[in-house]
Amino acid sequence: MCPKRFKVPSSIAQHIESGVCHKSSRAQVTAAAHALKFVPTISISRRIEGRTPRVVTYYATERAFNGTAYECYLCHRTFRTLRALNTHVSSPVHNANEFRCPKCKRKFKLISGFMQHIEREACGIARFQAVGDLTKGLIDLFKKRLTLS
Repeated sequence: MCPKRFKVPSSIAQHIESGVCHKSSRAQVTAAAHALKFVPTISISRRIEGRTPRVVTYYATERAFNGTAYECYLCHRTFRTLRALNTHVSSPVHNANEFRCPKCKRKFKLISGFMQHIEREACGIARFQAVGDLTKGLIDLFKKRLTLS
């Protein structure tokens, strides 16, 4: 596994989701988290059992320039540069919610966002120390589901 060290469990999830050094994608991390079948469930189930969801990749071209700025064709937010627009459309901002807090029902697009929610102890679903202990076990399970190099 990666030699990097992290202070909080959600940082580990964000690092793996980024794909920077682990050749994994946000979609793979999300699929692995869904496959773990947490109790109580945190998955928002829209999947047909056994099928991998289709991953959609968005990108913008110079045609996104509206005369004054580069405009997102999904939400119409504007950006000064094409690079900034492409960063926006390749982020999870337009993805569907994948996870739900079983206590307060707040929804999250990424497992790292759900973990941050727990770490903040916003709704009291778990104490921060319990999250750290659980994360140690989850990392071992993730290793089996993801190829982490």
